[in-house]
Amino acid sequence: MSQTFDKKVNYGFHLTYPAPGIVERVAQAWDWFWIDSQHGEIQSYDALAHITRTCQAMHCKPVIRIADNTCYHINQALGLSPSGIIIPQIDNLHDAREVVLHSNFPPHGNRSYGDRRPIDLHGREYWKQQSDRPLIIAQIESVESLKNIDQIATVPQIDALFFGPDDYCMSRFNEPMSLNYLDEIAQAMDILSAACHQHQKQLFAIGSSPQLHELALKSCAQWIVGTSDSGLLSTGSLSKKKELEQSTAKLPAESTSAQGTLY
Repeated sequence: MSQTFDKKVNYGFHLTYPAPGIVERVAQAWDWFWIDSQHGEIQSYDALAHITRTCQAMHCKPVIRIADNTCYHINQALGLSPSGIIIPQIDNLHDAREVVLHSNFPPHGNRSYGDRRPIDLHGREYWKQQSDRPLIIAQIESVESLKNIDQIATVPQIDALFFGPDDYCMSRFNEPMSLNYLDEIAQAMDILSAACHQHQKQLFAIGSSPQLHELALKSCAQWIVGTSDSGLLSTGSLSKKKELEQSTAKLPAESTSAQGTLY
């Protein structure tokens, strides 16, 4: 058994920059953090460890998306004792079984024993504690993975599915997601939702726009990504600049000209 969570919607923050201070600043508004080591700039073990600890200190669940689906990255992330790990590019039954193989200790897998943090937190018998092991989340992000979704979802210890709309659209339409493909994204999410319901998996989804948020709710996703650090920086910066320009435009012309010197 993996960690158990509420049936309610858990809203998450997508973290792409290696900055634990961001977590401390915004954690009170969010249930979990998607720590992105695949497409974000959080690449080093130290950065992942610091951010994971910060999330837990702020009572938020850290969920690490690893760089790829190899044994090395799966073992490294599990060794940090997060609430879950997202494994990208799970396209078929073989990929899903390999993930489970790398996530389990012998005789059921090939995960290496001895991770420092789990021992520090839970003692040397941490390998027995299946009741609170991290969620294993398979990312579904291609035409092939959607075609094989029922096989992927049957694999024990794949706890959840995470739909990646950008790479799905790249796989199907040769370009990233846009609102032009909203109907196709909705159809794909319906398929994932049905597979999750049938096989008792949890569903992760992107909900960072009103349209995607509506699709995530209709798909009964328990985990919805609400925004990101890069998104907030971009929209917040542009909004502030526009606010300043509008404020300046309301002033008399003479009051906006340079007065005196800086020194």
